[in-house]
Amino acid sequence: MFQVGRGEEGGPVMTPIIELAHVCMEFAVPGGKKVCAARDVSLEINKGEVVAVVGESGCGKSTIGKICLGVQKPTAGEVLIDGKPVWGRGLKMDHKTRMAVQVVHQDSYVSLNPVKTLYQTLSAPFRYYKISKGEADTEKKVIDLLNSVGLNPPEYFIGKYPFQLSGGQRQRVSIARATILDPKVIIADEPVSGVDASLKISILDLMRRLNEEKGIAFLYITHDLATARYFGREGRMVVMYLGSIVEQGGINELIFGPAHPYLEALLHAIPSPDPKKSKEKTGIPLKNLEMPDPAEPPTGCLFHPRCPYAEKICETGRPVLESMESDPAHLAACHFKGKFRR
Repeated sequence: MFQVGRGEEGGPVMTPIIELAHVCMEFAVPGGKKVCAARDVSLEINKGEVVAVVGESGCGKSTIGKICLGVQKPTAGEVLIDGKPVWGRGLKMDHKTRMAVQVVHQDSYVSLNPVKTLYQTLSAPFRYYKISKGEADTEKKVIDLLNSVGLNPPEYFIGKYPFQLSGGQRQRVSIARATILDPKVIIADEPVSGVDASLKISILDLMRRLNEEKGIAFLYITHDLATARYFGREGRMVVMYLGSIVEQGGINELIFGPAHPYLEALLHAIPSPDPKKSKEKTGIPLKNLEMPDPAEPPTGCLFHPRCPYAEKICETGRPVLESMESDPAHLAACHFKGKFRR
């Protein structure tokens, strides 16, 4: 498992805010089959860090987010928030534990109540958790909150309904709502996929500021490697394929030196901003462009039916997520990890 947070001179390891230990998540599908959306996933999210989870649609990214949020019980494995087992027998999450993890959904329009104004939506947590004292204090805190996420002037927005806002503005409201309870971690599930391209950077910069100024850790779920790199910068990246982690480590290390063919394929699929280079870019010749049926996963390495470097061992032997010799923090699940690079 990727370990960080060790104190100076070999001091004790800090307790992760969220820890998944050998988590599996299966869903029943018609025909008596099961789909494994998470397959022996172990992951830690530590104070103030950014962890980007990337992969194609259906790889299990959002399932991992829901498990980290504590709203989806895994089939097997353990989930801990602040060292407390979320699904322990007879255990009920207290307010403090529940408040530690918040979420920003992909679809800001669906996640906001369409018949409530921004003031009604944002003021409710202040009252329920007794954060504010009286209506005047509640209104002041809502105004300050709108200011903090760049919705200026707040007096203009405070009485608006979600349908009266742009996608970027609605997502700022969602981010504002997620910060009310001073969370330790925010699960951001494709937060900029529904935002205009011209506004994506501003939303990512807002989340980055919250990470740097308030120390909020982020689990950033996305299929977009470019935004993962921009937002994560010095953070970590976890690459998923068919419910399994196939590679993880520092974002820059993975992007400039992929050790798994799947990540190499994802990187080659990113269009170049230079039209001339884009025409020259051919990518790697995958055997198959389609993902296998998740209800009938391949034997051996899950990626071998599409991998251009696959050999006989890949068809029968399931590779283990192991550290690279050159970088213990860089892990990959490939029989020939790093040896295929061109």
